Amino acid sequence: MAALSASVLVALYAFLWVRSRKNPLFLAGAAAFLGLGRSMYINIVPDQILRQVAFVSVTTGDVLFAAVVLGWVYARGRRPALRVHLSHRWMVIGVCVAYFLALELALSYENVAGLHPTLIVSARDWFYIPFGFLLTLDVLRRFTPHEVVQFVSVLSLATTLLMLLYIASAIGIPVFPYPKYLTTSFLGTTIIRDSSTFPYWIALAWGYYLTLPKKNAWVFAALGILAAGTLLSYTRSWVLGLAAIVVLAVILQFLQQERRVRALALLAAAVTLLAIFLAGGPALVPAQFDYLSSRFGLINSPARALSDHNAQLRLELFRQAQKAGAQVDSLFGAGLSDSATPAYSRGNSYDSDWIRIVWRTGWAGVSVLAMPFLLAISWGMRGFLRERGSTESGMLLLAGTLATIFSFAHSFTFLTYFWWPALSLFPVALIAYASGVPAGLPARGSGASVPHFEVHKHKPTGDRGRLVTMNHDSAT
Repeated sequence: MAALSASVLVALYAFLWVRSRKNPLFLAGAAAFLGLGRSMYINIVPDQILRQVAFVSVTTGDVLFAAVVLGWVYARGRRPALRVHLSHRWMVIGVCVAYFLALELALSYENVAGLHPTLIVSARDWFYIPFGFLLTLDVLRRFTPHEVVQFVSVLSLATTLLMLLYIASAIGIPVFPYPKYLTTSFLGTTIIRDSSTFPYWIALAWGYYLTLPKKNAWVFAALGILAAGTLLSYTRSWVLGLAAIVVLAVILQFLQQERRVRALALLAAAVTLLAIFLAGGPALVPAQFDYLSSRFGLINSPARALSDHNAQLRLELFRQAQKAGAQVDSLFGAGLSDSATPAYSRGNSYDSDWIRIVWRTGWAGVSVLAMPFLLAISWGMRGFLRERGSTESGMLLLAGTLATIFSFAHSFTFLTYFWWPALSLFPVALIAYASGVPAGLPARGSGASVPHFEVHKHKPTGDRGRLVTMNHDSAT
């Protein structure tokens, strides 16, 4: 497996290097492709210890953050000038989260005599969240909207192709050489669930295809592949999350007069896709379809959903974590390191990020760490509704918003911070980027004309990417 993983890494970076000759964002954003992990046969999982150096354990989270830093250095070298100016409010979000985490780290030192570097090292994953976000913002603003759309397009294509492998694995074809999360039997058929090989950027790919102005046969096939893989994950929150953002995509586009026909077409396509799955599922994979139906049968009403065993278990773990953190501080929790808190073995549960957050940072942390998602969703939807016409910035705005909503309601966690912390706010960074304005033009809301980007038909030339024309319409 080590040889396979190394071979894939070499091939991946060779591919990104070739693409970066015309669009440097591919190499600058290599961390996003590394985040696909085992779904791409790169044998990394969260919190995996790769090497022990003195008292420091080098983990996969460190590798992803290092890739973000190296991408940032590369982007600054290739693109020293900014192509897009972003509102300072996005930077303020990252700084506020970092400042709050610094206060939490200080809390860890209250009952410790002297400076202990190990405490800082053990808390580093938390700081990867805001610093990874800020570095990503600085990378994106050095590229044109077309270059960013091109990057998202290839990342979405990779996710879709890898989902085919996940589907094969889910129906019993041994395509992944890794241990499974769950293997069980249902009606005499083996049921396989494995979150570690589920493509990480499913929500971004789903949102990207939903926002494409022209949907050909490939786009509908890609949506079908992503939907089928999500159904075969048997994870109810993933299935409901993707269904919810389809509804939201239809509503947001319908609220724009210029996109209403497109919204109705998307609704019709979604209904058709649902009908195909309802009719074809029992015929093609009857046991898998019945297993998924049985899982949803347990939550066929709001009351049943709240009384579901998994829901009750997570709620109880949340209460226990809150009480464990309150033993140190009722508002700020136990702090980011184990300096003054009794051991709480379930605090790092990947079932729910809220469990870890409320334990370590208390109710204050719950509020602060939910802030980037809530503000991004609000600003993203408002910005999209103000867009006029079919623009690349509008596509990124809607795709980023849909992916952020999914992240905020993912795996019963309502957050996805602790899978790959340095990449957790990438969809939020896309919203921030799409809300910006080209360098040298007035900021949005200044009363001046705001340009709308349309793709020009000339071919790309070198690092400049595809040329864009700007139609200056009066701001409304």
